[in-house]
Order: sequence, then structure tokens, then C-alpha cells
Amino acid sequence: MTAPGEEEDPFGSIVREIQQGRHIEPNYERLAQYLRPALRRYFTSRGFPPEDVEDLCQEVFLKVAKSIQSFEGRSRFVCWIFEIAHNLYANELRRRAAEMRQGQEIPLMEEQGPEEEDRRGRAPALSAGGPSPYEEAECRERMAKLRAAIATLPPQMRQCVYLRIYQDLKFREVAEVMNVSLDTVKAHLGEAKKRLRQLASNEGGILGRLDENHE
Repeated sequence: MTAPGEEEDPFGSIVREIQQGRHIEPNYERLAQYLRPALRRYFTSRGFPPEDVEDLCQEVFLKVAKSIQSFEGRSRFVCWIFEIAHNLYANELRRRAAEMRQGQEIPLMEEQGPEEEDRRGRAPALSAGGPSPYEEAECRERMAKLRAAIATLPPQMRQCVYLRIYQDLKFREVAEVMNVSLDTVKAHLGEAKKRLRQLASNEGGILGRLDENHE
């Protein structure tokens, strides 16, 4: 059952059937049909070559199969599966960074923060040029306030914001994975920006990403 005012997860019925042991293989094929294209774009946009993209997509679905019984529907399934994809992406970056430290050449290059730059053997930024402990604490506080503000948004609007800000999907990709129209995504993100601006500071200009048209 969907709570009053909440929208049904478009993948909810498929996931429930899998969890109940019904039509498992065809339901996994349906999930792959709907979600694999967006996952491919997600990994491709982060610099992975085609062969690695396919391997990573396959690994995402293997992890989904292993842990789908733990999915409780507290967030939309598409957000859950993209969280898995993001964790795989982060793990792959760490693996390649470790190989670079061992002197192996890795084709994928990713912009890293100061700590990662240091691990790669590059000169760290002078500490005097970085933020003070007070500034870092203030930044964390503002980001926490922004996350809390996002949590107050209506469910579908919140999921649009999550996929746009934290998973870096384009507007049309958000529409595809949520199974809604592009106009719905634009409307949700536009309204979300208005609400969030009233509730939290625009940390790092992050709210600007809600009105960038990435069609």
C-alpha cells in the first residue's frame, strides 16, 4: 500500500514479485531492460571504456540479486540501485588509485580531493591555503542542513533531487529511471529549488544544479 500523498514506486510491483519468489527470471530481465541503459550512461559519463561499463552494469545486477530481499521500500528502488552503482564506482576508483601507487598506468582519470591527490604522490596543497577547522565545521553544518531540507520534500520530488544532485543524472535520465515525463522532472526540480532556498543555504552552489538543463 502507498501512503496518502505518496506516489507508487514504478518498480515496486516487480521487486515485490521477486522477493516473493514469483517470475524471478523475467522480472530481473524487466529491471535490466528499464535500468541498464541509464546505468550504462552513468558509468560512461565517468570515463569508463565500454567493456568496463558492461562489467560494472553486470556487477550492479549481481549485487541487486544478492541483496534484493533486504530492500524495504523506504526509498524508491531506482535510488537504491543507483546507490549500489555509486558504491561500485567509488570502489573502482579506489582500486585504480591503489594500482597507480604501485606504478601501474591506469587510463581512467578522475578529479580528486587533496587527500586523494596526496595518495597519488602529487604535492599536497599548502595547509595555509586550505579552510580552517572552523570553516570545515561550518561547511559540514550547512551540508547537513541542506540534506535535512531535502528530506522534507515530497517523495517523488525528493527522489528527483537525489538523482540529479547526488547521482549526477541528466534531466531526461531522471525521467527515464523514475518512469515519469521530462516535464514532471523539470517541475519537481524547479519547485524543489524554491523550497530548499528557503530552508537551507546554497552550499557550494549545489542548488544551481536543479535548474541546469542537461537534455
